[in-house]
Amino acid sequence: MTPTYLIINRAYHNAQEKVTPSIGDVRRDILKENLLSFSIDVSFNKEEASRNFHAVLRQGKTTLQPVGGILYGLNSPATKLSPDEEQAKYMKEVIGTFEVDDRIDLKDPLYLTFIYSDKNDTATYEIIPSQQR
Repeated sequence: MTPTYLIINRAYHNAQEKVTPSIGDVRRDILKENLLSFSIDVSFNKEEASRNFHAVLRQGKTTLQPVGGILYGLNSPATKLSPDEEQAKYMKEVIGTFEVDDRIDLKDPLYLTFIYSDKNDTATYEIIPSQQR
């Protein structure tokens, strides 16, 4: 997540709660966030099938679960891609947000695995961090 996203997200939630944080509060919250977020557009045949998705972020022996234990967007409505009821296709974007701590070295590759219906139905992506630090 970018600092801009965190500011916008916080502003939205604060507006919903009718709270006005100080600039210092916002800066402090953004500086303590060490989050990596990944999104994927998932397509499937049954609208309820997306509720079985999960993701993990791995590096060496370290496995991170998404913040809150779930992917964002799982409970949002899917977009129907085809009008044919017998062979309907649906799609939705799901987002995995992971809190990165000192167990993760951002100079080494990470492996993001999206788990679909079961542990045998997965897609793994190698994340190669930028070397421009």
